[in-house]
Amino acid sequence: MLSQSVAYAIKLNTISACRFITVDAVNEKLGFYAKFGFVATEEAIGEKTTLMYFNHIALSKMIREHDRQITL
Repeated sequence: MLSQSVAYAIKLNTISACRFITVDAVNEKLGFYAKFGFVATEEAIGEKTTLMYFNHIALSKMIREHDRQITL
């Protein structure tokens, strides 16, 4: 589900401005999201959940560069 959400955000960015994906992560699962590049916002840490975000622009650039190298 997470990879599908990132792929959808990248696709959506081609027709509308969509840069960040956010999750309200249960504190026990912060490591899971961090593995995929999500960053916790310090001011949003709550008792049970933490707001995390992922800026997919860097990932989009890496994919485009990879695709460009394959076609060369």
